[in-house]
Amino acid sequence: MLLDITDPLDSKKEEVKPNPILGIDFGTTNSIIAYCEKDLTKAIKISDKELLPSIVKLGHIEVSSVKRLFGKSYNEIMSGDFVSDDIKNLLYEENGQLYIKDGDRKIHITQIASKIFHKLKTEAEKELSIACEKVVVTVPAYFDEPSKKMVKDSAKLAGFDVVRLLAEPTSAAYYYGLDTKAEGNYIVYDLGGGTFDVSVLAMKMGAFKVVSIGGDQTLGGDDIDFAIARFLREKFSLKPTNDSEINKYAKELKHKLSNADYAEAQIEGQIISLTENELEEIAKPYIDRTLSILKKTIYESKIEDFSGIILVGGSTRLKSIRHAIAQNFPDIKILGDVDPDKIVAFGAAKQGYNLANKSGDLLIDVAPLSLGIELMGGVVERLIQRY
Repeated sequence: MLLDITDPLDSKKEEVKPNPILGIDFGTTNSIIAYCEKDLTKAIKISDKELLPSIVKLGHIEVSSVKRLFGKSYNEIMSGDFVSDDIKNLLYEENGQLYIKDGDRKIHITQIASKIFHKLKTEAEKELSIACEKVVVTVPAYFDEPSKKMVKDSAKLAGFDVVRLLAEPTSAAYYYGLDTKAEGNYIVYDLGGGTFDVSVLAMKMGAFKVVSIGGDQTLGGDDIDFAIARFLREKFSLKPTNDSEINKYAKELKHKLSNADYAEAQIEGQIISLTENELEEIAKPYIDRTLSILKKTIYESKIEDFSGIILVGGSTRLKSIRHAIAQNFPDIKILGDVDPDKIVAFGAAKQGYNLANKSGDLLIDVAPLSLGIELMGGVVERLIQRY
């Protein structure tokens, strides 16, 4: 009998494909899950759409903008104007934890957010026909540690293993740099539905260094929507009790004005309208706040020469925002050639692919907030300085 004896080191082993690490942009208004395979990055469709509205239905009620509640105290939310009165009326606090009231039961806000993650997971597994467990999730650059933990907890409740949290503007720049092979110093202006972030990055092939970060956790497109709703309520004498309906049409009119100078809608049999000039006046205080943060972050970076400003977030489609940036920074090219709604998720997916395949790309981030411990008397000893 002949035996075929071979050296196992000489035999070709079957290549084992690593489990994919997907990218998720958990947004205030919309959420996206994306997949990357070599040079192909795509958003996974949810019911034939790439954007999943970050709205959770509980019985007869709807909860939106839950991300804006992360890391906030009950009193901070009730005294602020960054969530609608409808949400405030549903909010409930017990032992320092925030819950949403749904009839006789109460649901923790991370449980509500987990339903968004669960929907993304279910649809991704359906489309890819594989188990999707590992993810890179993006967070606002200025999110503090309690807020980040709530994001991770929400994803974990849905069955995800979060391998990395990535700042949203950093994720956008990461994808832009890899996709266009860009080099130089770039500014990322990220105005989403619930938060505003700005980052300054130095990019070279294979290396991405975050130089400075700024932002506001309570400034976003939702605030412009609320301001439009207040304007419409006063202009057309709309009933003050139907806040959700008015906010919905305010958002609709804002979107229409991205490509027009006049927009109208019908609410309760009444025609309401909004002009580009009216929108520009309404949005001006919020745009000015973003520009103030932008200039401060650029100053802190100590960089004077920039190759471009990358626009991120659906709110950057507003013509008044692009005009304001162009007027304040006439010598810097505005870059908006990648879909501002998808670029953050694409960056997270690209980072996930590179982590799974151990690429040579180097991403150096910064600490946006100082970290420390509280001593007696309420004094905080800083252990890690921001930046």
